[in-house]
Amino acid sequence: MPYEHKEGTFPLGQWIAEQRRAYGAGQMNGRRAARLEMLGMAWSAAEAQFQENLAAARVYYQEHWTLCAPRSAAVLDKPVGQWLSNLRRPGALEGHPEWEAALLAVDEDWNPSWPAEWQRHYAVVREMLAEESTLAYVEPGVTVHGMDIGKWLARQRKPEVWAALADGQRERLEALGVTPLAAAPAAVEPEDSVEPSTAPVSAFEKGVRPPWGRFKGPRGLCEGPQGPRRGVAGWDGGQARGVPVQQQEPPGQADRRQARRARRPRAGMGCHGRSGGVSALEEERRVQDALRRHPRSRAFAEAEDVISAVLSDPGVREARERVEAAEAELGVELCARLQSFQDHYDQAVAAGDPGGLARLCGGKHGRWGRICVLPDGHETSMEEPHWGRNSEGRPIAWVGSAPDDW
Repeated sequence: MPYEHKEGTFPLGQWIAEQRRAYGAGQMNGRRAARLEMLGMAWSAAEAQFQENLAAARVYYQEHWTLCAPRSAAVLDKPVGQWLSNLRRPGALEGHPEWEAALLAVDEDWNPSWPAEWQRHYAVVREMLAEESTLAYVEPGVTVHGMDIGKWLARQRKPEVWAALADGQRERLEALGVTPLAAAPAAVEPEDSVEPSTAPVSAFEKGVRPPWGRFKGPRGLCEGPQGPRRGVAGWDGGQARGVPVQQQEPPGQADRRQARRARRPRAGMGCHGRSGGVSALEEERRVQDALRRHPRSRAFAEAEDVISAVLSDPGVREARERVEAAEAELGVELCARLQSFQDHYDQAVAAGDPGGLARLCGGKHGRWGRICVLPDGHETSMEEPHWGRNSEGRPIAWVGSAPDDW
């Protein structure tokens, strides 16, 4: 009998639950127990607890149209969200087919193979379309139970998101009349470029060659009538004729070269004219000292000292180990339901599919040695955290991404 059942104004369901608790605690005499057994009373504490939680689940379904409740959900003073999450674990209903049948009678999709958060959004869209009968009313900004349903629906219709959905997800959306948007047209390839002209170019179009050569190249040997000479090899044909280098310099070039030589410091003189210049080792030490005195460098060093001190604290290490253990436990718990996303990721990696990899979660987890294989844009919570494999290849679930400045 459901926990919330009443006979008139008498809470019969609650009274039966109290009798079960009294029997389990040894506070009921044999005569009363025998009379209740004659009426078909079941004394199992697990059965009584299941019926109480099932009653709370029915109330939640009436308000939210789904049993995919977040873990924090509570109804009738019962933690119905945590209770349903525990029942979704593999093997949780083994030996209790009647419990599973009772849950299916309330919601056929109480334990979907896709994320529960997706099912919550879908349930709201389904009820809205049942009332309004048109998609025009479900536009971005329409919020129900704190969820932007319009934004979620618009995202599902994107071709890349639609392709990443499971078959069951697409079937449910199509049953509501939801279809993907048309893919963007492919970019038009540019026409073949015109072949360059092979017509001869006049001397005027090539440019007039200055008397000292067009440009200078590397110094080398050039052959002339008087034998090989060292000069500046360039485009100009002067070198080929063996013209001396001095004859190819532009006017005033020699004077400018002498002025540059006069400004150079003499050997053994420093930058300020002091004898005995600074060695490379001393210069590097001077730069390092300046960096250490910089305020930002000091702040970074102090921050690293504080972080090292905090992480070395035994209490912090113990808390970190507990968090990692909880993440690993939750990762194994969600493995059966989210394994299909891992399979899609493995297929994209094996096939070298950049489009498939681009549709993955964009959170920054690589610093932690993790890759979230859920679709990009999924809203994280304790019910649907990031999920994937750690650096050791084991399932793991976690909440949060690395900061943008990492």
